[in-house]
Amino acid sequence: MDDLPKTVIMIKDLAVLSGVSVPTLNRLKRLGKLPHHKIGSRVVLTPSDVQAFFKQCEVNSKEEE
Repeated sequence: MDDLPKTVIMIKDLAVLSGVSVPTLNRLKRLGKLPHHKIGSRVVLTPSDVQAFFKQCEVNSKEEE
């Protein structure tokens, strides 16, 4: 049980923290781009889910040019 996350993040909390709208996060979740977990009907994210998502979204400065 040591591998259980100590913190979970709800979609609405990630929206507030990231400035990305809830509908956009839900769309990314449905497309399989935002790692998440379901507990009953609730969708939760772990800090490692959020880190993996932002790592995936990272843009190389040369790509922006």
